Amino acid sequence: MEGDIMQYPKIAKLLMAGVAGMTLLPQAGEALAQDSGAADDRNAAAADMDIVVTARRREENIQTVPVAVTAFGSEALVQKNIQATTDLQRIVPGVIFVGAGSAANTTFSIRGQGKDVAGPGLPSVISYFNEVPLPSWGAVLPAFDVASVQVLKGPQGTLFGRNTTGGAVLVYSKPAVDKFEGYVQGTAGDYFWHALQGAINLPIADGIALRVAGDFQKRDGYQKDIGVAGDGSNLNSRAFRVTLKIEPSPTFSNVTVFDYYWQHTNGDGYVSVGDAGPNAAYRFFPAFNCGVSAACDVDLANAEQRRLGFHVTNSNIPGYDRTRLWGISNTTTLDLGAVTIKNIFGYRDTKVDQQFSTDGLPLFLLDTRGFRYDRQISNELQFSGDLMDGKLQWLVGGFFLDLKPTGPDAFAIDAFDAAGDPDSNPFGQISNNLFKDRSYALFGNLNFEIMDGLRLNAGYRHTWDKESVCAVNTRPFFGDPIQSTSECEATAGSFSNSVKFKASTYTLGADYQVSSDIFTYVTVRRGYRAGGINTPRLAGTLAPFQYFGPQKVNDVEIGLKTQWEKGEMRGRLNVAAFRGIFSHLQRQIAGLPPDFDGDGDPATDPANTSLNINGGKAKVQGVEVDGILQPVEPLILSFGASYLDAKYTSLETPPVFAAQAGGSAIYERAPKWSYTLSGSYRLPVDAAGADVTLRSDYYWIGSYFAGIAKVPSYGVLNGSVEFSNIGNTALSATLFVTNILDKVYLRNSNLIGTSPGNFSFSTGEPRIYGLRVRYDFGG
Repeated sequence: MEGDIMQYPKIAKLLMAGVAGMTLLPQAGEALAQDSGAADDRNAAAADMDIVVTARRREENIQTVPVAVTAFGSEALVQKNIQATTDLQRIVPGVIFVGAGSAANTTFSIRGQGKDVAGPGLPSVISYFNEVPLPSWGAVLPAFDVASVQVLKGPQGTLFGRNTTGGAVLVYSKPAVDKFEGYVQGTAGDYFWHALQGAINLPIADGIALRVAGDFQKRDGYQKDIGVAGDGSNLNSRAFRVTLKIEPSPTFSNVTVFDYYWQHTNGDGYVSVGDAGPNAAYRFFPAFNCGVSAACDVDLANAEQRRLGFHVTNSNIPGYDRTRLWGISNTTTLDLGAVTIKNIFGYRDTKVDQQFSTDGLPLFLLDTRGFRYDRQISNELQFSGDLMDGKLQWLVGGFFLDLKPTGPDAFAIDAFDAAGDPDSNPFGQISNNLFKDRSYALFGNLNFEIMDGLRLNAGYRHTWDKESVCAVNTRPFFGDPIQSTSECEATAGSFSNSVKFKASTYTLGADYQVSSDIFTYVTVRRGYRAGGINTPRLAGTLAPFQYFGPQKVNDVEIGLKTQWEKGEMRGRLNVAAFRGIFSHLQRQIAGLPPDFDGDGDPATDPANTSLNINGGKAKVQGVEVDGILQPVEPLILSFGASYLDAKYTSLETPPVFAAQAGGSAIYERAPKWSYTLSGSYRLPVDAAGADVTLRSDYYWIGSYFAGIAKVPSYGVLNGSVEFSNIGNTALSATLFVTNILDKVYLRNSNLIGTSPGNFSFSTGEPRIYGLRVRYDFGG
């Protein structure tokens, strides 16, 4: 049998080891717990055992869904101080947040599958908001008034909007309900952090309800800049959502959600953390190796950065991130009895303008400015139902997505500018890449109970993708970017083309409910990620790499989900083991120096100094464990861990790229180990008329590579004290501290290649303390 785990000895041994230790391994069980208000900890733990997820496009208990999924409800997200989906890394082992410039330009890497934020190509992990896929730029979502966040691991090629080879992140906003309720929440803390959020739910008439929610965040930056930029990693955002539910009868529902997000910050504040050694491109430019001053010598500037520490920057240009995102999702459901029809429409509008001292040094080594103005329309139509007295569940449907630019999609680079004059710099240019993306798909899924407790699952999807671009490199650096496709096509030297891809993906599996507390499954999947176009028109030695093809994966996952209760003790343990075989890997060749092709024409230099190639095969396997343990009523312990073994089985890197990032056998963004530990304890006595709960959580991730730059391992400890039901009211107050031990750690890579050869990263939050006060009303 293709999916027999015993064919893979390492996986089998790891799975058996995980099962053998099941009595010792509790989990991150706050996942998607229902808001419990004044409920005691025992009831909260019971709610954790009945987590509802939508991993298969219908509501199911997390303990009976045959897929590895981690989920968190609104209360758990607040307790863990999750401000946006980018914070998920520190609560979900095996997930890495990948971004450049700011959170507006982010993707996730799951099980070693992700996408570099610069350059062409579709993500391996896609985020969804109310089941609408989000573009890779503008995928950040503030985590206020959220009903749940679900992280699905492994290929998601048959049930969700886009084919992905790594996973999916599902975010659901709180629905409008037929009762008056809401909340107000305020936060004050370190670095002059002040925030206000709230929501109000209004029943308008029978079957009609309106929910309005808003969020305001402001905080000074913890990256102190002694140069010309403002302090980095600050907060300054506004967001709101409006939800209208129209449900005139039990068989018809129409829900529309409008969401808006605005952010204007100084960006992340990147710092230099080292260089690529003797092959670093800057070493071949005498103007950056003067040997007398940090103002003209990269090595001396790096030494000065180490003296200042990683929470101090010295930028040579102003940094900023101006982001405006908005969208509409509309979900219409019609229940005809034998058939349920569901339509999900989505519209997303993205406007991002960013500028940064990318190299993290007070030198004009590499400074950038990025623009992204896009709109995306998507629609998914589903038909579903039951047959044979509910033993056969079926779903069929179609999906459509169209993304195109509404303004500049460009990236400006000022590289190796010794004179500090970008307009006269021969290596300065704007890479205009006006990408269009269109995707169609037809899909179907069957779930058949062949005997009591034993079900077979099968899913199939056929996808047609078309990637188009108009691209041209223009100068000078601070000139105006191309605004439209027609303007691009009229510009001398422009490159316009499109490529088409199609693929079939599938899921086959079986699951067995051994008892009410034990569930096991095996799933075999085939995943697909479309290819694309490198830009602009490539020449010389790079001409053969104008296009890259699709990436595919064959994946097997076997899982065991258990829960138990004995006296006051209750718990849960889930174990999943997986192996993915990837072919035609899409790998980014990053950090290509100017005139890499040798033709002397900057107009043919690869956009963003990088391009994608198909380069070999890989094997990614591992084990994931999560669980929860409540030994006594007021104490809840949880645990989550991920072991990842990722390696290339064959590597086909053209010799021309041997010295570049991505040209080696390093498997990127694949930490071998990561884990979380957390606990909460409700004190047995009241304090001034309030219930008191102590909470703490710890996240650790092992070292991994981003390009040829190594990200060191780190651990972060957080804690809080919550006073709830103050004066027997719905008022609560929480004192919290993040990064209690004030660890300095690297979070987000920016420069990772031999060109310009200086590595730069953003750093994680230092120790930050604060007070959060919340009042719930109505309900």
